[in-house]
Parts: sequence; structure tokens; C-alpha cells
Amino acid sequence: MNLVARVSTQLGIGHLMRSKWLLIELYQQGANLTLILDKNGKELSKFYSELKCNVICIQDDVESDEQHTIEAIQDAEADFLLVDHYELGIDYERAIRQAVNCQIIVLDDLAREHDCDYLIDAKWETVNTNLRYRGKLPAKCQQFLGPKYAFLSEQYTNISEINIVNYQKFTIMCSLGGSGDMAIWVALIQALPEYYNERVDFTVIIGPQAKNIGTLKEFAAKKTNVKLIEQPKSLALFYKLANLFIGALGTSLYELAALKVPAFTFSIAYNQRNDILCLEALGHYFHLEQLTIQDAAQLGENLPVLLQNIHRLRRLRTYADIKVDGLGVKRIAAKINQRIFSEHLYEVHAHDDNHSEHLSGGFSIRKVVDSDINRYLMARNLPNNANRMTISEEIPRLGHYIWWFKNQRHSYVVEKEGRPTLFIWHDIYQSKYLYGGWFTCGDEVTLPQAMLALQWQLQYCKKKHPDAVWLAVIHKENKFVNLLNQYMGFTTTDMNSEAYQKTQAIFPYADEQFNFVMLENNEY
Repeated sequence: MNLVARVSTQLGIGHLMRSKWLLIELYQQGANLTLILDKNGKELSKFYSELKCNVICIQDDVESDEQHTIEAIQDAEADFLLVDHYELGIDYERAIRQAVNCQIIVLDDLAREHDCDYLIDAKWETVNTNLRYRGKLPAKCQQFLGPKYAFLSEQYTNISEINIVNYQKFTIMCSLGGSGDMAIWVALIQALPEYYNERVDFTVIIGPQAKNIGTLKEFAAKKTNVKLIEQPKSLALFYKLANLFIGALGTSLYELAALKVPAFTFSIAYNQRNDILCLEALGHYFHLEQLTIQDAAQLGENLPVLLQNIHRLRRLRTYADIKVDGLGVKRIAAKINQRIFSEHLYEVHAHDDNHSEHLSGGFSIRKVVDSDINRYLMARNLPNNANRMTISEEIPRLGHYIWWFKNQRHSYVVEKEGRPTLFIWHDIYQSKYLYGGWFTCGDEVTLPQAMLALQWQLQYCKKKHPDAVWLAVIHKENKFVNLLNQYMGFTTTDMNSEAYQKTQAIFPYADEQFNFVMLENNEY
């Protein structure tokens, strides 16, 4: 087999690092390779030194690109053209088709239109995964969609237990891939509380196209717990030694999933944007759409909270419904070479076995667990919920993640046939006063449904805290909840009472827009 690969290198090394593993697999199976890179390709030669192939570097001109590719295909008498490049799309592919006779393999994750014979996209979008390219490909095109086709090296296969936690010393791996601003890591590490410095070692990866490397090096020279790794050819070893990964979410999504490393990730490019619920299917629950310098400092300041709960982060990794086994390149190589690939059977990991208490009408209620972390925030931030709260602004995801591991709130979720309908919570203040709240998960709940949840909560708390007094604030325009609480026996709180003062302490942002109400727990 003769194959020409056109791979992007101008905007980072992500395309090169993922396509390389398929090229190595095909090379080991006897393929003759020609590699076409952007004009900076020679500077990245250490990252493809395993490939014994002809390398061509060209300028950023599409017409010139087409001509160079056509010539390379003709010279190599290529059977296949592999394309992994966001700037080259269907027009480029059609130009190649018209000029030469070879099959085209495209790697993409942007769900674009293509004229190709094979389309490979590892992105997971639950039930929409197999629909991402509907109407965008030739009828004859073979599609290989989902994480089972993620391109990883053999270092991510046959994984045994890794990153065993030493609760006295933690290793945090920081990486932005091949590029990114290293000032992010200065801000993060600098913000770590001084008392925790001796308990944390940082391994910071510096890519070939990173910015502010000098700033990072100057900072790291003064720190004994910061180790800089410049342009490693593989990150597998560093993942395996890390208790926590913090960094950009590119190919790292699949690498981390394969190794089950707890991670806080963020996007630094358009193609790294992901639906958080889709990420959860791979066991990844902590992702931000971006990380500013201010965010990095906030995260660094709160690292002790996360590390003290590292066992909870590790457990979430085991909840992955979608297995990443590192065999994607072998699956694709077998398809291209028309060979049979023997699939492995994997153990399916169950989620928390949460006890649910049955209510009436097909509803049930259970304790909120860590795997609810993102749905809890999504529900709270819905406009129909947030607009009725004392703090109506949207809560940022990073702040929520930190709060999640700090709070002592007792939270529950009401479900119908396994589908969340509302979250309800309570807490105790000074061992005497109960307060709480609830918010829907989507559609407005009916009065009977809300009554069902509130009745359960009042009965439950009466057993746990028989002498406590319920305190609450309700937005005056929220007629639904005002009526509900009035029905449940809540009465207006006397402004001159101790209960009113305690309510102000619990809800400091409640102003004249809110009704202050209370309920003696033994009255219900």
C-alpha cells in the first residue's frame, strides 16, 4: 500500500500527534508513506521521527496545496490520501478526486461536509454520534464514529492500575498541548496556598508553539516543586504518574479516559468545545469552556479542596459508559487493509447504587451524588429558576465545582422513571433553624409535583430535627411557591423576631422583593 498524508501543523501539533499513530500502524504493516506538512513541518521532525517516509513542507496556499498533493500522489502512485487539516475541506477533496485516482481518508471532528471514502471522527455526542455527518458525505463513504476509533499510541492499551494516590504527596500534570500561554500555569501555581506547597509537585508540559515560555522558566527556577518538560514525544508516562491533570482538552480527552486519570480541563480552540454531558459518558465530569488567568488563580487557590477529595474524582472516572481502549488505530488499519479485527469484551462499570425512596405517581427521590454535579448546575442556572433566587446571576462552572466539594448541603433529586424532574435541598443553621430550596430540571413542575417533594422534605426533616424552625424567603412575584408554602403552613415572619434576624443572616441578599416566612417544624 502507498499512502500520502496531508496533516496540519501550523496551528499546533494536535493533528500530527493523532494521525501519526495511524501512520505508524500502517507503516508497520508495510505501507509506503509520504507526509505533507505545513511550512513549519521540519521544525517538528522529532514528533514524527518514528516514520520512515518522504516529508514535504508547503506554504499556506490552497491552490498550491492541491497541486503539491496531486504531485505527491502521482509520484508515490498512492492508493490512499489521508487528510487531517481544518483548513482543507470538500473543495480540496474534490480537486484531488478530479485529478488522480485514489481513495480519500478524512480525520475530522467538526462535522463538516466531505467528499471522501472513509470518514473518522472519535467525538462522542450520545445518540447524535452516528448522525453528525448525515447528508454531508457520499453514499459510499464508510464512517467510523465514536471514541472506539480515537487514535492513540500503544502506550494507552492494556492499562493496569496507575496513579496510585499517596495522600501525603500529590503530582499534578499541566499541559496545553503543543501551544498555549504558559502564563496560565504561573497564575495557577502561584495561587496555591503556601501551606500546601510541600504536598504538591507540578509537572508542566511545554509544547513547541507555546507562548511566554521565558516567564514560566523564570518562575519555575524559584520553585522546588515545579518540573518543566519540553516537547515530549509522548505524554503517557506523565499521565501515569499524575494524580490530577489540568489542561486543554484535545486528544487528551481520550488519553485521560484510557488511563482513567482525574482531570480538570478547558477549551483553548473551537474544536475543543464539548457538551459536558457527552464528556460524562467518558468518565470526565470537570470541563470549562475557557480558563482565564483569573480562573487559573481561583483554581490554584482551591487545589487543596480538590486534592482532599481526589478519591471522589477518581471514582467518577470509573463511571464511564464509553470505553476508550487505545485500539482505534488498529481498528482503522484493519478496515483499510481489509483485515478482520477481533473486538475485546470489557467489564461494564456501574454507577453509584443509589437507594431511591418511592413516592406516589411514579415519582421517586434519592440523595444527590457526585455524578449529578453538572446537571445540578444546569438546572440551577435555568432562567425560570435563577430569576426567582436571591442571587439571580448565572453561577460559573468553576465556582460550582469548587463549591460542590466544600458545601455541607443535603441535596436530593426527584425523578420519574429515572429522569430528574427537580432538585430539593436543605441545611441546618446553628442547630436550630432549617432552610432550603428547590429548582426544576427543565419544564415547569405542577403544583401536585412540587407539593409531593416539599411534603417529603418537611416530613424527613421533622424526623431528623424535630425541634428546628423552618426559615425561608420567597420572591413576591413567585405566586406559585408563595401559594405552595402557604398551603404547607408557612406564615409571615415577624420583622422584630429573632427568626427574622436569622433569616437575614442565612439569606443576606434577600431584599424587599422577597417575603420572609417560617414554619415551626412540629406544626407540620
